[in-house]
Amino acid sequence: MMKMVTPLTVLAFALGATPAMAGGMDWSFYGKLHTSINLMNDSEDSQLGLSSNTSRFGFKGDQELNENLTFIWQFENSLNIAQRGGTLAGRSSFLGLKGTWGTAQWGIHESPYYILGRRTTYFNDSVGDNRQVMMHTDNRRSDYLMYLSPDLSGFGFQLGYEFDQNDAMADNQATSFAGMAHYATDAFFLGVAYETLSKGMFDFVDDQETDDPDDDVYVNGENAESRLRFAGKYDTGKFGVALIYQMLTDYDGIEDWKSTTLGGELVFHASEKFDLKGGYHVLNPDTEEIAGPDGGCSLLALGIDYNYVKNVQFYLQYAGIMNEDNGTWGLGDNNGFGAPTDPSAAADPGATVSGFSFGTTVKW
Repeated sequence: MMKMVTPLTVLAFALGATPAMAGGMDWSFYGKLHTSINLMNDSEDSQLGLSSNTSRFGFKGDQELNENLTFIWQFENSLNIAQRGGTLAGRSSFLGLKGTWGTAQWGIHESPYYILGRRTTYFNDSVGDNRQVMMHTDNRRSDYLMYLSPDLSGFGFQLGYEFDQNDAMADNQATSFAGMAHYATDAFFLGVAYETLSKGMFDFVDDQETDDPDDDVYVNGENAESRLRFAGKYDTGKFGVALIYQMLTDYDGIEDWKSTTLGGELVFHASEKFDLKGGYHVLNPDTEEIAGPDGGCSLLALGIDYNYVKNVQFYLQYAGIMNEDNGTWGLGDNNGFGAPTDPSAAADPGATVSGFSFGTTVKW
């Protein structure tokens, strides 16, 4: 009887493997384990729980084909070390080619739009992650073709295209395109990204009890969605600041649904081991014509990081979502923070949702 291959099976294989097995190919095993104990409150009830926050492991390698061309590969797996589970090659996993002209990769990949957001935050995969107020726009794409330019005296760009996700006979193609341009030095990063999702990426609902397709009522999918993001980060070695602005148009394919998010983060490197940080972001989903006025919120995040050694960190964080009168936003909804007890919505409109989190990370 064949046994199911699991991420832990692959992990055991990796630990027992030797570089000679790769037939001369250079390769490495890497990963990050990240757990936190969280006290979450939806303004009425509190619950204490443990979460595995985007824990993962992977393999990557390269082999020179000639002096101008190198073959590269990677497969990365999610790993839940709190509630069990994981997905083999469920994260960025691809094949590719690299040369002086740049890098081409195809497979599963973060979009350039996603990458810009991750490069300009100090709260990755934690309760204070600014993805809490980004309207689910940081996505990893499948069937994806990526191009990354070489370094052009500090300038660079990335392009990504997602092949059709719909059935071959579907009326509308489900594709996406994203691009990001940036300028970077050791201390400074500034970028702008754009992403568009075709209307075939969104669903429709048949509200009519007939077989006539003309009776179908489209809830989403009337328009393509477009996304624009500006973000930057500057770190002096003692202080750091990160800023981000996002504007969405025809969100979820719904005509005239616009949304903006604006915010920033600060970090103070108090010593070689301690960092103090904070962030504040405001979400204005502009839902007045769709769900009524005053439906936005703001996110406040505060944290202390203790970098025990280079690859081991402990931290304490607080995050609060302060909803406007009709807002019901919550914490931990599709943002890399994986608490099973997270309140994905406030108990009542206008309420504040909060969370305290004590976390540990190890990287290799």
